[in-house]
Amino acid sequence: MEVFIGTVMPFPYNFAPRGWFPCSGQLLSIASYSALYALIGVTYGGDGRTNFALPNLNTSTSDQAVRIALGQGNGPGLTPRVIGQAFGEDAHTITTQEMPMHNHAFALFSGAQGKTEVPPAGGILVDPTYTGFVDPSIAPPDTTLAPVTIGPAGGGQAHNNDQPALSLFYCICYEGIFPSFG
Repeated sequence: MEVFIGTVMPFPYNFAPRGWFPCSGQLLSIASYSALYALIGVTYGGDGRTNFALPNLNTSTSDQAVRIALGQGNGPGLTPRVIGQAFGEDAHTITTQEMPMHNHAFALFSGAQGKTEVPPAGGILVDPTYTGFVDPSIAPPDTTLAPVTIGPAGGGQAHNNDQPALSLFYCICYEGIFPSFG
């Protein structure tokens, strides 16, 4: 089967077949692989004088995580993507600005033991040993909340941001048919 030079394909084994290179971001000589360079140029890196880089879909580097392949272009309501554009992150720490607007409203707190899990109209949340809500007409005087009740929470650590995926070995063809421009 003849394939076009520059074709990127996933393989279910861990080596590049003859005529293919792993898509691991490596630099290649322009002089040695001029046909492939003519098609992809420095889209994925390189200096454009003596070398160019292949897409990196297989290996992590100190400054870039392995990427998944994604189509380029844009559509209604989608973010435009340019060929060769890297984006996304392995882990993300949510900031206050990224949280949806929300509210932690409460009215009064009481030290009385509650009678129900469902708040009655005008019910008061019990503190410190929550066992339900009490009727406001029989509630004792207000009680000071424990600092953890309204204090900061969370560790501020990043969370895993990887989508479910299956790892395959991506390669790019350097021997084959030079595609014609349509």
